[in-house]
Amino acid sequence: MADRRKKATTFRTKRMLVAATPLPNITVIGYYMPERKQLVLSSEQFCAQEMLETLRSCAASLVEDGGPILRDHLEKHVISLFGLSKRGRFIAAQLETVFSVFPAVTTEQQGNDGKTQIVYWPSTYAQTQTSAGKDFGYLYCRCSAEDAPDKRYTYDLPLIEVANAMAASVKEGEAVGRDELFTRAARLMGYTRIGASLRPVLERSLILARELGYFL
Repeated sequence: MADRRKKATTFRTKRMLVAATPLPNITVIGYYMPERKQLVLSSEQFCAQEMLETLRSCAASLVEDGGPILRDHLEKHVISLFGLSKRGRFIAAQLETVFSVFPAVTTEQQGNDGKTQIVYWPSTYAQTQTSAGKDFGYLYCRCSAEDAPDKRYTYDLPLIEVANAMAASVKEGEAVGRDELFTRAARLMGYTRIGASLRPVLERSLILARELGYFL
């Protein structure tokens, strides 16, 4: 009986994640994208050749104010600045041209669909990037209220922020179960329910959190 209890305890311990000692000092701040004056254009005007530099300038400003930001999320903000909401074939082609020559530091992460997502970084954090394409110096987690109008969809979250939320939700040396860790991190970022789209983001963020040395 004693051996059985010992084996059960050992099994539970193996399933627990142990927070590192020391942990990085993660700063939790509110997610905020400054409002900008909207210029309403038709899709034809948006796709004009002479708009390319204007669009690049707008995108660069959005990256500086709201980065790190995923490419898809950035494109949504860019087109909304010009009164557009859908990316048809011609708008998508114009955006592809805009970002084909874009002077921002980027990293990559995997999306829920298995495709590569590009993350654009403000110049402030350019020095934190490593040759391996991982970020080891960004120590922020940006959260949103549950009903915030600018709240990001779960698939728009940079994994580094979710990994940082995990680190910010535990104490040094604390042992915590995976589901409990996911719940804490999600709540910290403003999500009260872990749905089908958020769980895979949390799973991939945990992998990154371990690579960053946040958990043993």
